[in-house]
Amino acid sequence: MKTIGILLFCLGILAVSVTPGEAVSPRASNKPSPAPSKEYKDCIGGSAKSDHDLAGCESDEYDRLDKVLNTTYRGLLPKLEADRRTLLQDSERAWVSFRDAQCFYEKSRDEGGTLETAAYYSCLRQMTADRIKELLKDWDD
Repeated sequence: MKTIGILLFCLGILAVSVTPGEAVSPRASNKPSPAPSKEYKDCIGGSAKSDHDLAGCESDEYDRLDKVLNTTYRGLLPKLEADRRTLLQDSERAWVSFRDAQCFYEKSRDEGGTLETAAYYSCLRQMTADRIKELLKDWDD
């Protein structure tokens, strides 16, 4: 009976430690994933009924991916030799500036329209997912 109680306690901690949108891998891998969350797929796939809702879907998914990007970046830095670490830090700063400028540019296509905010967050989401994929190329080296 004591073993069952301990097992339930451990399962409870596991359930609390996983935030919505994260998946527990059957393999204990710490490798981040840029894959779209179930919440995002559900939101885009039907629960978004207006442009405002669509912007919310994009914004929420971008926020989640930004955390994944930060985790990926912080996890990659110690894996690199000092010279490559410096290059990555320089690259990341330049990439953030480029991403922001690019997404403001893309948003300007819909300036004043109902899709302006959704376009902005869609750009941030996609560019962030692409950046995660790029950084993951060095994850296992």
